[in-house]
Amino acid sequence: MTTQTVFLFASLLLSLKLFDYTMANTSDLIITKHFKRRHHNIQIDELIFNGIPVVPKLSGGEHGGHLIHWRLSAVWRNPQSDSTGSVTYDTVIYPDSVIKIEVISRPYDVSNAAKARFHIAPLQKIAMTDLVTFIEQHGLHRYKYDGKGSGCLHWCTTSIQKLEEEKLISEGSRATFERDHVAVLRENTTWWVPDDHGTFGSERKD
Repeated sequence: MTTQTVFLFASLLLSLKLFDYTMANTSDLIITKHFKRRHHNIQIDELIFNGIPVVPKLSGGEHGGHLIHWRLSAVWRNPQSDSTGSVTYDTVIYPDSVIKIEVISRPYDVSNAAKARFHIAPLQKIAMTDLVTFIEQHGLHRYKYDGKGSGCLHWCTTSIQKLEEEKLISEGSRATFERDHVAVLRENTTWWVPDDHGTFGSERKD
């Protein structure tokens, strides 16, 4: 296959929008290369903040429990095809503890490994890309984990609070999340849920 043929074939694929690209005009602190184009404007049916045991296992706390990592899954459902999927919005930590947000299309709603699932119905129509914009506008992509290397839970609770303040979800959602999910999981000594914090406003230098 000649170089010209390869170029023409690639151009055809691009014209047919078979490739998924990184979103334009998005901060370098938000990774969208695995955010499929066909999911960009799909409406969110449910927000699920979920806690998943980290792999490989990392133990800590008073009882040596398995560390839980928290992230947001924005779920879509198609009743006509009986299909479900999600886009996850996740904090990815680097050696200096400053994060990037990774946005990934998933073929399921929430991982089967999740030990906590907080379901929230949006009060307004929100598309997947709207949530990316929301993260940028509220500075949720500029964040540094605390000195212990934890901070995903604080990022999630702050995100819930911001969604509440913008009246995109029900008032009291953060309190419900902390009482009925975080506190309950902490009572189970199998799991380690640190009282973690972080600093918003931090930015990666690379």
